[in-house]
Amino acid sequence: MEGRFAIDQNCIDIHNNDIRRGADDGIEADYSMSNCRYMRNRLTNVMRGIAIAPSLGGPSYVIRNALYNTRIVWQLGRSGSGYVVLHNTSVKSGSAARIEPSSFCYSRNNLFFGADPRGLIDYVSSWAGYDFDFNGYGAFGGVFSGRLDGAALDSIETYRKRGFEPHAVALGADTFAAPVSEPTPIEDEYAPPDLRLGKGSAAIDAGQPLANINDGFAGAAPDLGAFEFGDAPPLYGPRPKYYAGR
Repeated sequence: MEGRFAIDQNCIDIHNNDIRRGADDGIEADYSMSNCRYMRNRLTNVMRGIAIAPSLGGPSYVIRNALYNTRIVWQLGRSGSGYVVLHNTSVKSGSAARIEPSSFCYSRNNLFFGADPRGLIDYVSSWAGYDFDFNGYGAFGGVFSGRLDGAALDSIETYRKRGFEPHAVALGADTFAAPVSEPTPIEDEYAPPDLRLGKGSAAIDAGQPLANINDGFAGAAPDLGAFEFGDAPPLYGPRPKYYAGR
């Protein structure tokens, strides 16, 4: 519910869904209030992946979701607050990631892949309460570019030196275990690809340890994105045992 109809929208869990088609939001979670969790969903061929616009204080957790062929990864704006965005994987055409004004957004260990000659990212570091780091960025075609505070970025090194995200990671064509193509044209419908990491990917061991989120990671550090290298993906969609009468 939205506006004056949004009452007691707390402690909501939306998880392990397999959403294949959507003309607007894959998950519409506008006016989430506190302790709402959007986790381990797979979203393919949707306009916006996850919309929480606004989050009314939060925390609104967006964790380990896998997104492919969205026009917009997520809508975290309308002056919301309390976004916690961790370990998501997004592959899309156009810009890999953009942000909108809000009063608090914490982002770690996400993996963004895109293709846009105007730039992979468009961020504003001056917005108070934005805390981004340890995210990975890859481009179809292999060239990183973007904008920070309106100024052009021509490499991941330039981006790191600006201080907004000092541990940002550049990702290459070997990021995924199986070949993943750019979803273009975006109006077409695609099957969900395998977005698990490939051996030797720069996303492996490139993340930040986060208590109660990525405990038990393998290797020297957590991996970026929704899947720890070597782990099987979660079950998305209906659970077979329910159809067996249990």
